[in-house]
Amino acid sequence: MTTTTPGDGGLFDADGHVLEDVRGIIEKLPEPWHTGRARLLDNDLARLHGMSIFPPLGYLSTIPTAGRSAAATAREPGADGKTPESWEFFLNEVGIEKTVLYPTLGLTVGRLRDPDYAVAVTRAYNDWMAETYLQHPSGKFQAAALLPLVVPSDGADELRRAVQELGFCAAVLPAHGLPNHLGSDMFNPVYEAADELGVALSCHGGAHDGFGFDDFNAFAPVHALGFPFGLLISLGGMLFNKVFERFPNLRVAFLEGGAAWTLMAGERFSESYDSTGSLADRVLQLKEGTSVRDYMAELMHEGRLVIGCEGGEHQLANAVDYFGAPAFMYSSDFPHEVGIASCKHELEELDELELSDDAKQAIRGGTARAFYKLG
Repeated sequence: MTTTTPGDGGLFDADGHVLEDVRGIIEKLPEPWHTGRARLLDNDLARLHGMSIFPPLGYLSTIPTAGRSAAATAREPGADGKTPESWEFFLNEVGIEKTVLYPTLGLTVGRLRDPDYAVAVTRAYNDWMAETYLQHPSGKFQAAALLPLVVPSDGADELRRAVQELGFCAAVLPAHGLPNHLGSDMFNPVYEAADELGVALSCHGGAHDGFGFDDFNAFAPVHALGFPFGLLISLGGMLFNKVFERFPNLRVAFLEGGAAWTLMAGERFSESYDSTGSLADRVLQLKEGTSVRDYMAELMHEGRLVIGCEGGEHQLANAVDYFGAPAFMYSSDFPHEVGIASCKHELEELDELELSDDAKQAIRGGTARAFYKLG
């Protein structure tokens, strides 16, 4: 695959979020699902937890928090993230040219188990997203589609529809909740379709139970560990089962875990591979003298392994230096826990990092444009 060089351009948001219009999505559900889901809109508990369309985020998300940051408790007027207009206001105020949008309630899509409903609700979400955001006259919005991955062949079909008919530039791989790890052969139909279409896939967390801290009594460590743990597990499954080798055009981003977890992955995966190796041909086999870190860096240089990051991460410069690749791309995470002022501050912190101008340009937009093929 040809090495990707991030192009010129302004600030680009690689990972923003919609706040789903539950009623609007339900209106696009076919029967027999529409009537039953619409009835849940009158159930206060179901509406509160989004259970009228997707599984809940999990009981850990109900641990009380103080909402320490001002951005989490008070939005700037006009920038609550609930509508395309508020999103456009946020982008203009921060100076972001374009964003790629991911779900909020739909981050639990990996927990859907009814195959027919999974197809129906992901199609409804994708249709709503295309109509509401992709077709918005501002031209500032792109998005990652949701896939019914409980039956991967159905997921592959929806990926083709979302890209070819609706115009999506990516699709979501849930970092948690699926019936198997992302290196499993069961997901080959999705990888084959993405490889054929040349479309990006993005691994994204959101549900944090089941990682070994289900008995925690504070949400801060749950939130801190849940995202990178899910990404570490997902990347490990894909790397060591040779997903990138078997699908040579596949591009995958790992989002919302920051940059520091990649340092752990490069070091720990390399040390353990050197000490244990593998006796199975189907498992990763590297050339003599090549480490897993080297392999990750190669994928990064090719634009096939990309990492979402925020602006003010203290380990971001170390991660760029460690892998020697412009594989990191700025992600606002708006409107989750951030606002206009906090995003501007993060970008100021990014400018202060000891990085080359080329690296900063890649992080601010070049890597994202290349990864999503949005020029």
